[in-house]
Amino acid sequence: MAFLHDDDLWSDRFLESLLPVLEQHPEAALAFCDQFIIDEAGKINSFATRRMTRAYRRDRLPSGLYQPFVEIGLIRKSVPSVAGAVIRKEAIDWANIPPEADRMYDLYITYLCCKDGQAAYYLADKLVYRREHQNTDTFLSGRRNGLAKISKAKVEIFCYQRFLQDSNLRPFRPHFKKLLLHAQTTLGIGLLLEGRPFEARVHLFQSFRGRFFSMRTLVALLLSLLCSLMLMERSHEDDSDHFMSLNRVESARISQSIQDTFNHIAH
Repeated sequence: MAFLHDDDLWSDRFLESLLPVLEQHPEAALAFCDQFIIDEAGKINSFATRRMTRAYRRDRLPSGLYQPFVEIGLIRKSVPSVAGAVIRKEAIDWANIPPEADRMYDLYITYLCCKDGQAAYYLADKLVYRREHQNTDTFLSGRRNGLAKISKAKVEIFCYQRFLQDSNLRPFRPHFKKLLLHAQTTLGIGLLLEGRPFEARVHLFQSFRGRFFSMRTLVALLLSLLCSLMLMERSHEDDSDHFMSLNRVESARISQSIQDTFNHIAH
């Protein structure tokens, strides 16, 4: 099995390089490679390519067989299972991919391929051209788009909760717990950006109860408390119909203030 997104490209050598690896190593659930990053016009972005390779630590990963590969698959996320790999069809139960995995189905497929100690083969060659553009979920969620953050965080929470429940991944539970709490903060920030401070506070408190202390979480929690107090004060001053109108205006103003605050922190 090999996936090719409609905006990505394979090198002419992609299949002819990775298929023989699976034939030579029957213990490997998948074989994967590195990627070029291209822009909307198809031009290679050399800087983004180097950054991506370093980010997923494929720059320090020599060609060869890795067994088990939980660490490079789920911790470093070096394995692009649906954007640069050929997977042995019988390696996993394809019906066991839950719809809740949604946009993180690639990581979930990696999880199914590695959770029982299977092997993976890495070929240190760039055989995929992965296109990046401004309409991707990753780009939108990184640009303080509230709805994109909410959607992304909910999927992350589902996946990391599932990983935490798997006894095979017990040595890595502290890592997944940290990612889970980070996703709770992201969900809280997304709700804040959408003018829903009461809901946001629930998830931000969960991050704090889990001992996830960060400036990002602290600022978001303080903002959620402030916004909630402002909206509650409005509700006491105005009748319900007038309050609903003001609430929408106030929420929009609060959302803009939150975005300005996070932009200031980011800089």
